[in-house]
Formats: sequence, structure tokens, C-alpha cells
Amino acid sequence: MISGIRVAAGLPESGVEGFAFSHHQALDAVRVGMLSRTDRWLFDYAELDVIAMLSTHLDEARWFVRREPGGLAGSGEPATTLRTTLKCYLDTERSLNTTAELLHVARNTVAYRIQRAEQLRGGRSRSGGCNFRLRWRSRRSSATSC
Repeated sequence: MISGIRVAAGLPESGVEGFAFSHHQALDAVRVGMLSRTDRWLFDYAELDVIAMLSTHLDEARWFVRREPGGLAGSGEPATTLRTTLKCYLDTERSLNTTAELLHVARNTVAYRIQRAEQLRGGRSRSGGCNFRLRWRSRRSSATSC
């Protein structure tokens, strides 16, 4: 890849209106990409849609980021372990057994961690209008295959 070259892509749509909408999404992906500190060359709206929507209103996004993770936002190892477990649990469609297998821990350990994560978040991972998994989709964990 040529240094400094970036590519942004919107979702495929049909017709003239679809093309215009996809172009708007690509522009949003570019905007998010310019805010990013990564050296990625491809900014795909399909991966950045939630970030693009949140970053349209930065004050609301900052409030959302402070509110949503609650006690899970900590930087220590316990909070990191809970975030990793919760992400894996949501990635596996809330399967305690699959999460336990992937993280190499007991099923009851996963159940405890999920319960603890929900307590730290104020019990919101099962309720609320927006799917919690979507909110954390962009957070990648290198510690697991989840």
C-alpha cells in the first residue's frame, strides 16, 4: 500500500439513491478514519457504523462512553477480564458453555463473571433499547478468539 493512501467504503446499495446513501456512509467512514489513531488503510462503514453514528454528536458520544460501561471501564486486570468474558459471551450468542470452552475456564466462572459485569454496569446488558453487543463490537480483544 502506498503510504498515506486511505480507502473508505459504504454498504452496497442499489439505484441512484442507494449509491448516494453508500457514498454518504463512505464519507462517514472517512471522518471516523481521520479521527482514528490507527494506521489502517481501509475504513469500512460496516465495521464503523456505530462509531460513525456516535461521533456525529461528540458530546453525546462522550456521555454514552462514560455511562455505558459503568464499572467495566476500569483499567485494571479484573475489569479487563470481565470485559473479555462479556465480549466473548455476547459473541457466542450468550452461550455459557461455548464461552467457557473458548476462555478455558469453568462454566460457573463464566456465569459469575457475567453476573459481576452486569452488576458493575447496573444490570443493563440484558435490557435497554440498544443491543449491548453492538456497542462493544469495535472493541477487539487479543486475549481470546472471541
